[in-house]
Amino acid sequence: MLESSLEQWHTYTIDWTTEKAVFYVNEKEVLEVKEHYSGPLGFVAWIDNQFAVASPDNHFHFGVVPTVETQWLELDIRYLERM
Repeated sequence: MLESSLEQWHTYTIDWTTEKAVFYVNEKEVLEVKEHYSGPLGFVAWIDNQFAVASPDNHFHFGVVPTVETQWLELDIRYLERM
């Protein structure tokens, strides 16, 4: 879970190569995944107030976090292909 407030603007960046994917929030690295994928991949972004928890002992819990304000998500997507 990211510890950044959704009440402020943030810059989210994915540096996605054939060797790894690195995810940044406000230019700070928060996750690096070293995986090799054989097919095309895509990116999905959304915001809602639902959650799901899967524990190691095979217990699942689903719920809704109460909201007091209208939720919204604004994206400015820029794609840069590196050769």
